[in-house]
Amino acid sequence: MDIRSTPQTRAELAIRYLRTQTDALAHLENEVSTGLKLIRPSDGPLDIISVISGKAQDQRLDTYLSNIASARETLNRSVSNLQDAKSVLDNASQIAIAAANSGNSAADFQTMAQQVDGLITHMISLANAQDGDHYLYGGTASTKPPFVVSATNAQGQPQTISYVGSPDRAQLLVNQQQTVDTFYQGNTVFQNGAGDVFQALIGLRDLLRNTGGLSPLAQSQALSQQIGVIDQARQSVLATVGEQSASLQNLQALDTRIRDVQLQTKQLTATTESADITEVIVKLQEQQNSYQLTLASTARIFDQNLLDFLKG
Repeated sequence: MDIRSTPQTRAELAIRYLRTQTDALAHLENEVSTGLKLIRPSDGPLDIISVISGKAQDQRLDTYLSNIASARETLNRSVSNLQDAKSVLDNASQIAIAAANSGNSAADFQTMAQQVDGLITHMISLANAQDGDHYLYGGTASTKPPFVVSATNAQGQPQTISYVGSPDRAQLLVNQQQTVDTFYQGNTVFQNGAGDVFQALIGLRDLLRNTGGLSPLAQSQALSQQIGVIDQARQSVLATVGEQSASLQNLQALDTRIRDVQLQTKQLTATTESADITEVIVKLQEQQNSYQLTLASTARIFDQNLLDFLKG
């Protein structure tokens, strides 16, 4: 069958071609204005999937970095707090050493006992220290004080300190399937089998006041033994300091690795979705020239159609 090219079909083809060129021009102009070459899914389905995946990973890494920063802040505060607790025990040890030596008067013992009263109060406040609205040593139950005075002596001073926090540590996700302990359960820090911080101090205070009615020699011997009890409690606190310090070192290394991966992810995503502006501008100029030629050709076609109409 003979298919003739009539003025009408030529005009329709020209208009269709103009629309195609207009779309191409709009796409190139979008690339220049946005700096992106992946504006619609058809621009590169596989590349768009890669970009979406890269941006999702970037968001996950941001979450990990935020959790790492939060964990480091909590652990740094805890380490500093436990170093203060060690200082309290250092002071208690010095008092015990001075008290164990002969030559102390009843007034001396009373003065020392009052000093230890202050150390006990300070230690309780350290054990109930907070990081923002959360208690450092309450474990997963970090919204209430983990230590309470459950019994007092005849003078109303603390005699028994009880842990009322959670038996489990709170954790944060810092990498895929990797967590870090943040809020420790306080009984493992201050009252574990290696040494009870509170009882070490309370025992020292009671020996200084000689509540058991010991002879001077027996009191001196008991004070000497209490030095070892205090040292065990101090080592228990330092064990947690060591554990948390190791966690801080690991978090620093993990932070660096994640930032490296995130940078690589950002660079790959940017390379995949970003347009080569120089190349796009050249294409845009070529497309604009082609569009102008098409306009001119279309105008001539319509002029011819008008002449044919007038002749008819």
